[in-house]
Amino acid sequence: MTHKIKPGPTFCLAVVIMAGIWAGKGAEQAKYPEALEKAAQAFKSADPLHRYHEAEKLQAVLPKCPVTFRTNTGIGEITSYDYSRPSYILTTNDVTKLLGAPFSARTNSDSVAFSYIIGKRERGDYWSMCIEFRSNHVVYDSLRGWLDRWDNIEKNHPKAKP
Repeated sequence: MTHKIKPGPTFCLAVVIMAGIWAGKGAEQAKYPEALEKAAQAFKSADPLHRYHEAEKLQAVLPKCPVTFRTNTGIGEITSYDYSRPSYILTTNDVTKLLGAPFSARTNSDSVAFSYIIGKRERGDYWSMCIEFRSNHVVYDSLRGWLDRWDNIEKNHPKAKP
């Protein structure tokens, strides 16, 4: 004679709790790609006004989203990305943990953008690295020339030195 064992609600609840604990432990021990950790450490420890090259290396290892459309208009290029499919997940908390607090953070209805100072150009304006997030994960990054007054940067970013 065979008996069928039917799991009761207590067993099901225990399985759900154990799965949650197991998943939580994996999240706590999140491992970043080694190249990202090295690039982030070099970027974070460099002088904010002299880390353009570190930003280029960091940019190369940040998550990328696949291009869905690209066309040249004759005066520029239009590119669309599939933001739902980054190469790996990196959240705002991950970026802050790896790089420190951004110089500025901007938000709009569907994205957040962090800016980090990366250098001062000879003509007096500044370069920044912009990291854009959608659904709380990195989807795009760029290095940008950025016009601002030095006294505003010095006041808001104590690590920046003239």
